[in-house]
Amino acid sequence: LSDIRREKMSFGKRLKLARKLASLTMKDLAAKVNLSALKVSKFERDLAEPTSEQLNDLAKALDVNVNFFFEE
Repeated sequence: LSDIRREKMSFGKRLKLARKLASLTMKDLAAKVNLSALKVSKFERDLAEPTSEQLNDLAKALDVNVNFFFEE
């Protein structure tokens, strides 16, 4: 467990973690933030980066602070 804490998590990994903790599918999250499930998938795989507005919408939908996605 301590090794997991030391591992730096990417934005995409943190987004996926928050989504799973919220018990949402990609499709559910996408609908909440008015994006496609494909776009959410790209965010989770670190193939795309959200705009600041999308980032705020994702945080709100997942009930986390925006800083959650970037903490070390």
